[in-house]
Amino acid sequence: MTIKPLSGMTAAGALAGPEIFYGQQSGADVKVTTSQIITAAATGGNFVGAFSVAGLPASPAAGTTAYASNGRKLGEGSGSGTGVPVYFQGGSWRTFSSDQPVAS
Repeated sequence: MTIKPLSGMTAAGALAGPEIFYGQQSGADVKVTTSQIITAAATGGNFVGAFSVAGLPASPAAGTTAYASNGRKLGEGSGSGTGVPVYFQGGSWRTFSSDQPVAS
């Protein structure tokens, strides 16, 4: 599923409010918030817990989800991450908001 920012973006690209994402799954439009992603992962998926970016498990199964406690949201600078939900795919932990490898 492709998930991209839907609302809460400022002109500078930083999130101003709750993070809301949209995508498509099985042909249907999907709209979710960060808290819904974390809740869904914790109750029905392969959620492994919260870790610093450096402490994320090295080789989990594809699709495993976690919370990177110091991962950076769009607009946050290096070393200033306030945490993001992430998933493991293609050999790296990626953020839901940008589909890019998570950074701290």
